[in-house]
Amino acid sequence: LIKLYKNNDIVHFSSFDNHYIIFNLLFRRIFRSKTILTVYHLEKDQTNTILAKMHLYKKIFLSFDRYVAISSFSRDQLQVLGVSKNKIIISLDGVKQVAFPALFSSAKKLKYRRAPKLSEHNKEIFHQ
Repeated sequence: LIKLYKNNDIVHFSSFDNHYIIFNLLFRRIFRSKTILTVYHLEKDQTNTILAKMHLYKKIFLSFDRYVAISSFSRDQLQVLGVSKNKIIISLDGVKQVAFPALFSSAKKLKYRRAPKLSEHNKEIFHQ
């Protein structure tokens, strides 16, 4: 973990890496690395509960330079925690519908005519 901060100008973590991000408060100050946190959702698990009781939970999550939220829900969770909206970028997980020939029924259920054919060399990730 020290090498990660020492050898890189930017360090990126996921909110699921909570056993690693607890060191962000210390390491980003020592090594002056910029840090980014991708947030899927903030959950109350055992580790986060312990950190909250120690008054570290909010400090840790506020210690990043930028945040990538995968939904407006995760953005809202960060803002409730006190993260400035100027530090949050929303990057929706998903693919463009044109990549998958789909039809929507009147009940709004997703139905596929056929599975898309993508060769190993032509696979692309589409963002909305």
